[in-house]
Amino acid sequence: MYQLSAVDRDILDFAEYWGARKARWIDAASSEFEEYVHPFAMRMRSPLPRYLAMTNIYFTEWALFERPLIDGRTPLQLYIEQSARTLPEDSLDRMRQVERTQFFSRFSIVEKDVAASRVRLVDVWTGSAYEVLDPVICSTERWREGTIAERIACVDGIWCPVGQARLYDCAPVGQSIQDDLGEPRDVGAQGEEAGSYYLHLLRDVIGVDGRFSNTLKLVEVDPEADLEPASAV
Repeated sequence: MYQLSAVDRDILDFAEYWGARKARWIDAASSEFEEYVHPFAMRMRSPLPRYLAMTNIYFTEWALFERPLIDGRTPLQLYIEQSARTLPEDSLDRMRQVERTQFFSRFSIVEKDVAASRVRLVDVWTGSAYEVLDPVICSTERWREGTIAERIACVDGIWCPVGQARLYDCAPVGQSIQDDLGEPRDVGAQGEEAGSYYLHLLRDVIGVDGRFSNTLKLVEVDPEADLEPASAV
């Protein structure tokens, strides 16, 4: 099991901050998420705990990073504002960098350096390449090719994952793009398109009527970590 980075700890603190205040936002956010995505786990009579956990991971990432909460600002933006006087300066600086650069997209897996925990990813929509410090992708042997959808940000010049949602597709890159109904778009930090693409992809993969929901598989990518969801078309 890999060691948590400073950014990992910052993100955990951020999530715990809003977890302690969930009474302010969780009911409305849950209703919106269920209405748009229609997650099959929420419609099952006796859903397996791992399916509920998977749905919660996806919901939480959307609610914290993308859903406007107050005056058009997301919980991430509000956390930075409200914690400016209490967070250590280095943590505050890292979170500001996360807020400026984070985005969710789908990437082709080009090359992995397992020893260095670095992977070369290429955004399937923009063609932009990223060297990402991602121990999870690197340590998951079956994720050799195909695409991975995840949220990344650049902190102190290093790209790294900042969310827990990961969707792996073993299909060739060209087929993956062709199969996805979303049009190529510039997926930017906090952009409207970023949010719509994320929810669109979730609806296709975990929605009751999602086009790929019957191909969904859950894999445990770290024996000591939580289950990470993956999709295979």
